[in-house]
Parts: sequence; structure tokens; C-alpha cells
Amino acid sequence: MNNHKYIGMDVHKATTVAVVVDYVGNVNLESILQTKSSSILDFLKGRMPAYVDTGLNIVAVEDVACGHLLAEEKGHVGERYILGGENWSLEEILETLASICGKRTPQVPIPWIVALLAGYLDNFVMGTILRREPFIPLEGVRMARHKMYVSSEKARRELGYDPRPVEQALREAVDYFRYRWQPDSVQDRISSLRPDAA
Repeated sequence: MNNHKYIGMDVHKATTVAVVVDYVGNVNLESILQTKSSSILDFLKGRMPAYVDTGLNIVAVEDVACGHLLAEEKGHVGERYILGGENWSLEEILETLASICGKRTPQVPIPWIVALLAGYLDNFVMGTILRREPFIPLEGVRMARHKMYVSSEKARRELGYDPRPVEQALREAVDYFRYRWQPDSVQDRISSLRPDAA
């Protein structure tokens, strides 16, 4: 997967100059909505009975956008800047979501290989036989084999990049799904997500 964007084009010279900016683990509402296998949405709907021991670097998409602008303004040609947030285990993410939503944290940690086999089975049955979107994102399970921790220290130091705390980003994503999300189908509506509907 190609996770970098080329920005900082200098249109005042005959040659194109670009700064490479990497981004990881976005709490990105648009990309979350491109798949029904969104971890946050699955958690809110109660569709996450178990979890894998893995970890992610989580960052709000708004902070990544600000980081791109900072890279265009202050970045050095030929340098790479990782625009991340905080390194959290999946268990920490789920515990925080449970606290925000007033829901229970999934209690069953499962080995990665079990999750992978379940993903293959789900993709075969749902995707191949029933021709529906699978519940388990196979690529996500493959990636969960390793903790995807990174450091944005260089971007902080050289660009002044300063992402918001992950808990705030998660809270904003939950609020989006509760109050502003407009799903395409009736089956995807989740009115029970609102605290007053509980």
C-alpha cells in the first residue's frame, strides 16, 4: 500500500520540487466510511466480540492535513516526515472507546492466526459464495500481525507538527457517527449509538 503524498510543488521554477510526507493510522472519517469493516463503527454496533494483540499509530485526519501544510511551508526538499499521532495497542483503543461510549470492552483476545483463518473463511463465504461484503477485513487482519508503531518526532521538531491527543480524536469520530453520519441504507442506521437512545 502506498501511504505517501507528494506535496510542495514549486511552480515558479522549471523543475518540480516535492517534499514526501508519510501518514499512518488516520482517524479519518471518510476512509472509515469507505468500508463497513470500520473498527470504530463495528465497535459501536457491538460487532467486535474479540480482538487481536496488535498496535497502531493513531492520528486525526485534520492533524495530518495541517502537517501537509506545514511540510509545504517548512519542509526540506528530499526529506521525509511521518505524520502520526500516538502509538496505542488495540486493547487500549477499545478500552478508550468503551469509556467514551459507555459500552463493554471486548474480553476475548485471540491469536493472530485464528483471526487470519476466520478472515479467510469469512471472505470465502460472504465474498465468494454469497457475493456480499465480508465482515472481517482480510488486509486489516494481515496488517495486525505486527504492531505498526512509528515516531513523528522529526515532523514535530522540524515542522512544528503538533497533533491532538488520540482520545480527543476518537471522541470526535464517535460523535460523528452518533450525530452526523448519514448512512446509505436503513440497515446501516445506528440510532442506538446515541446516549439518549440507550
